[in-house]
Amino acid sequence: MRKLISGAALILALSLAGCGTSNDKEEPKQDKEETSSVEKTSANNDKIYQDYIKEVSPIMEEIYNFGVEWDELRQQSTDGTLNDQDLSNIIANELLPKNMQLVEQVESLDVDNELVDTHEKLIDMLNKQNSALSEIASAIDTNDLSKITGANEYLSEVRKIEREYVRELEKHIEQ
Repeated sequence: MRKLISGAALILALSLAGCGTSNDKEEPKQDKEETSSVEKTSANNDKIYQDYIKEVSPIMEEIYNFGVEWDELRQQSTDGTLNDQDLSNIIANELLPKNMQLVEQVESLDVDNELVDTHEKLIDMLNKQNSALSEIASAIDTNDLSKITGANEYLSEVRKIEREYVRELEKHIEQ
């Protein structure tokens, strides 16, 4: 999750850096017209990505905070300050509803066609995270350790999708 926030911040910085002014000397008239349409397209794409990052950044912060909360709960469970049943209750009553709220927020964003596939990765990541949390709570409630293996596979997929999402955003910015 932290990488996702860092990636979004990096992408925002890169996109803002790409909006600097140029002190180039005058070009021939024909080249200026061709360059002008390319620059307009590029500027439009930059705006699309900047707008997307601006919209998704508050949600990314919530995702980051969610990850911090989850890491703290896992640590408390590991060191014995939180018993399994309490962990299951927190997952079911707090984390799953929060995660579903994040999914709803992400799904409600109006995303430009150019970013739809990238945005779908974020939605997929959150849905897999929801599945992982459900599996963990179920594993605790049923005392079925095989479900923990499934949950770990989901969490591994979440991390993979997270990396793909950040790479996709970076790829769009580099174009």
